[in-house]
Amino acid sequence: MPNILYAGTERGLFITYDRGANWMRLNANLPTMPVDDILIHPRDNDMILGTHGRSIWILDDISPIQQLAPQVLSSNLHLFDIRTAYLFRTESDTPPGFGFGWRMFQGPNPPYGALV
Repeated sequence: MPNILYAGTERGLFITYDRGANWMRLNANLPTMPVDDILIHPRDNDMILGTHGRSIWILDDISPIQQLAPQVLSSNLHLFDIRTAYLFRTESDTPPGFGFGWRMFQGPNPPYGALV
């Protein structure tokens, strides 16, 4: 990973695997727009972009991007490491009297199971 650099520009997000010698655009369903800020979430390894036009854009688990290397690109087949999967319990799954009540600080969880 020490050779990977990310650059937010007026025309989108660009990535290099060779410390800036060659750059490629990272599309990943990201429209062409200015990317003003880039953050890699330290726990989840998600890429969070601050953009001008779409507000915040999140690319979940950039591990495959970080694991990409010339030998991976030249091989016929490669399996990337996957993120640890977690089981989420909602209050409807818990016995009565447990949990934090209804609709308190709720947000969408990632889909159940492992992302492969």
